[in-house]
Amino acid sequence: MLDNRRSEYNIKAAKAGIIGGLLILPLLFILVGEFLDSKIRNIKELLNATRIPLLGVIGNNTNENMLTVLDQPKSSVAEAFRGIRANVRFLSGENGKSKVILVTSSIGGEGKTYVSINLASVLGLSDKKDNSIGNGLKKAKNFQGFSNR
Repeated sequence: MLDNRRSEYNIKAAKAGIIGGLLILPLLFILVGEFLDSKIRNIKELLNATRIPLLGVIGNNTNENMLTVLDQPKSSVAEAFRGIRANVRFLSGENGKSKVILVTSSIGGEGKTYVSINLASVLGLSDKKDNSIGNGLKKAKNFQGFSNR
């Protein structure tokens, strides 16, 4: 009779250990994943991670054309570029000196060309001279979208 109680206790303890382990193991994976996560997912995390001022946020472009500022001047994306232009003027001042704006990224396909040409367009619309230089080290190409404007 004594051996039967021990075996029942051992079976119950084993079941509780297995169930507890199966519940704690995913929680442990989630906690380790959150601890090792270094991605910035929203604007608040970006502002907390850096001291660089945020000039503006540009939404996703669903239009096929790269010249959103010129082709859709009343869109929210064009308004975001105008907001960036105003913030650049505010930060740099209007002392007549030339200003350099660098748009860069270590990963291709993030929209460097898109941001550059639309920022140049919005600066050009406000009677500012701009000179856009595109340098691609891996896949060098020239943007030909301004040729018919």
